[in-house]
Amino acid sequence: MKEGTVKINAGNNEVQLSDVYHVPGLKKNVIYVSQITSSGKHLLFGPNSVKILNDVRNIVADIILEGKRKDSLFVLSAGEAYVKRTSQVDSPTLWHARLGHVDYQMLQIIASNKLIGGLPELK
Repeated sequence: MKEGTVKINAGNNEVQLSDVYHVPGLKKNVIYVSQITSSGKHLLFGPNSVKILNDVRNIVADIILEGKRKDSLFVLSAGEAYVKRTSQVDSPTLWHARLGHVDYQMLQIIASNKLIGGLPELK
């Protein structure tokens, strides 16, 4: 496995991604949201698509949830009621699924650094 930088050309625009790994035999490309945002680009997710945006000046929309980036994760400010209700279960498998199938090492980092209020200590 090799690590490096990749440039994705799209017409007159370019996205440069750092800390990219080449995994021989992998059949799909995987790009993390934080890799794209670290390159200075913006992402717009829709029900059936995702777009990489450059030079965003104005987007008009009703914001229903907002979050902030913590290291390589984007953390939404979900209501405490949901977290308290669901934190009664301390199954790592269940929390892995609830948090969008984040890998178990990252799940342990989230739990041990208390990045999500109400998340129980996972074993």
